[in-house]
Amino acid sequence: PSDERFVNVLADATTEINEPFVIIEFEPPVANAGDDIEVSADFSTGRAIVQLDGSASVPPLGVSEIRSYSWRGGPNSPTPMPQAAMPNPLDLLPGRYIFFLTVTVEADGAFVESNPDRIDVFVNTPNPIANAGQNRIRVLGEFDTEVTVMLDGSASMAADGFEIAGYLWSNADATGPMPSPADGAMTSVTLGEGVYTFNLVVTDTAGNMSDPASVNVMVLRSPIDPIADAGGDQTVSVDPVSGLAEVVL
Repeated sequence: PSDERFVNVLADATTEINEPFVIIEFEPPVANAGDDIEVSADFSTGRAIVQLDGSASVPPLGVSEIRSYSWRGGPNSPTPMPQAAMPNPLDLLPGRYIFFLTVTVEADGAFVESNPDRIDVFVNTPNPIANAGQNRIRVLGEFDTEVTVMLDGSASMAADGFEIAGYLWSNADATGPMPSPADGAMTSVTLGEGVYTFNLVVTDTAGNMSDPASVNVMVLRSPIDPIADAGGDQTVSVDPVSGLAEVVL
């Protein structure tokens, strides 16, 4: 059976023997190099740290543990070290890498090796970084109900060797006013009194997309100047004795 130890009994027809030969065979262990990995390189370093993990490999029934792990790099791929379930993290440039894992168990004094398991690692160029600009506060004119606000995403950055190829502005409130044009580095939106949040996502010439960046805009009603009221004019008579007059303001 494939899921338990089994015994083959062989008789050597050319040799006179009193006992049959007994050969104990085991199903091989199963190597598991993990799922394929796809990551983006860090924007500041241009590299990605990747951790390989073969700890999901399993020994055959009747064997308690994996004895050894053997990692091998494919074409243009480094050899992971040390040879363990989890080797040291790999520091990789953008590109495609292939690794193979083989595991070995010890059974009744014999070493049994698995078939190699393959994992592909894809390191993409760093994603661009969107910059939606600084938060804004605008005040409506005395007789205005709306104001036009400029949004500026021109400080967004792409990794070395690439450029920003596209911009996409949106309102965090899908029912609110939308910037126009939505695909420009600089755009504008007309707003009434309130607080608004706008998001910007940029794409570089490699097709990589940024995480969204946001900018908040607060539009305030125009303050009303206070109006002084000194009261009406007064006419009073001077007291004939004191020569004074009492006035209440």
